[in-house]
Amino acid sequence: MDALVAPGRAEAFWREFLERGLPALGGGPLRLPGLMEGTPALSLLPSICRETGLSCSVEEMDKAPFVSLPGTFEEYLGRLSTKERHELRRKMRRAAELLPGLAFRVTRTPDELASDLPSFVGLLRKSHPAKETFMDEAMATFFREVAEGFLASGRLRLAFLSAQGVDVASVFQFRTDGALLLYNSGYDPKLRAANPGLVLIARSIGQAIVEGCSEYDFLRGTERYKYDLGGVDRGIYRLTVSA
Repeated sequence: MDALVAPGRAEAFWREFLERGLPALGGGPLRLPGLMEGTPALSLLPSICRETGLSCSVEEMDKAPFVSLPGTFEEYLGRLSTKERHELRRKMRRAAELLPGLAFRVTRTPDELASDLPSFVGLLRKSHPAKETFMDEAMATFFREVAEGFLASGRLRLAFLSAQGVDVASVFQFRTDGALLLYNSGYDPKLRAANPGLVLIARSIGQAIVEGCSEYDFLRGTERYKYDLGGVDRGIYRLTVSA
């Protein structure tokens, strides 16, 4: 959520913005929510504000767990704690036992997306009452437009776990230059005992490693499964500047 600035020009941008842009906003306040730990605004704005006599506050909003990825899936497993590694292997074995014909796939073409996206929407809706409310027809249209755009740019990773040809879990992900980002997910709650959602994310982490990603980003939220898969917290902050 930081400003889009040419590399190496962030400090010059923010200095000029605070000098000329903030007065145009009536002195602020300028609120920047959703700043991830390590972004330029977080490191630059507090010191610039001290120099220029502006008020700057920073507060933590949330956590965004992520996993640094090694070169192989086995190495990834080796980085988990003994308990986490044992539990993940056990759940992957159990899924294979309870879900015959278990298969993993990623949507690759517009024709595949035409049939895969309704499957994702259906799984998301049935996975939780709140998600059913969230995924109304307007939101389904939004997801379709996003999926089509990111598929065309080669950055959509819509993945599925299926059993005997029936989809049982799905994750809607984005591929950046160095990471795979988990945006949303759904699964069939009737199959909760097989942990299809967690197993699918584990398979997606494996796919991210194959693609050469340096990290798997769970994005905002501190759900337990993210830490079971080795997630490490990264802070998300709100920064406010005022005259």
